[in-house]
Amino acid sequence: MGPAAGRGLTYGATGPRIVVVDVEPLVRRALRTELTRQGSTVFETATGEEALRAVTQVHPDLVALEFVLPDLGAGPFGLIMNDNGDTR
Repeated sequence: MGPAAGRGLTYGATGPRIVVVDVEPLVRRALRTELTRQGSTVFETATGEEALRAVTQVHPDLVALEFVLPDLGAGPFGLIMNDNGDTR
């Protein structure tokens, strides 16, 4: 797939599509490593805004979201996703 998120970081080729959102690169890498080992396709983002773009572009099966992000926390992120008919 093409650039899914602001950084366009995509790993894996099959299985469930998972967007990993965390400001810490080490956390993203650890999740990516384990999830791709289990067969998932992983899209990494570091901010809530990037995650919103990724979700609307790749329609993931799961979003692994850091609870507190500098630009958009889990609560507002969930509300935005719920209000968007394409992401419910």
